[in-house]
Amino acid sequence: MVTLVGEDVVLPCSLEPPLDAVSKSVEWARPDLEPRFVHVWHDGQDHMVNQNPSYKGRTSVSIDKLRQGDLSLLLSAVKLSDYGLYRCYFPSQNKTFSVELIVAGIFSITPPSSYSVIVAIVSGMAAGLLIAVVFIFWEWRKTQISK
Repeated sequence: MVTLVGEDVVLPCSLEPPLDAVSKSVEWARPDLEPRFVHVWHDGQDHMVNQNPSYKGRTSVSIDKLRQGDLSLLLSAVKLSDYGLYRCYFPSQNKTFSVELIVAGIFSITPPSSYSVIVAIVSGMAAGLLIAVVFIFWEWRKTQISK
């Protein structure tokens, strides 16, 4: 899956054949994190006790979709740090599915270094000086032609 920073994304996971999973458990996790849990659904409700704090308030599963065997996770307001491998685990059938999320920034904002600021100022001054020289030469040439 590929998404942009700030977007909402659905990480897909579904049971084949479809099975009503509302009263079952579903674990979404990132093995590289501690705590690793991104979202846990257990016995008909969200169970967020061990949820990784960086996902607080940004994850959900749909009860209607769970009834149809769709265990997909909605991740809202994606951050660059959300990049990684996600594991969807359905314990009652010991099934594991993996999804890699790639997060792209629209553009990267980095503060300019003092060197780049100096280069920009000098370049601007040089361009201004060149324009002034061309203008002076053009005016001088105009006066030479009219004589």
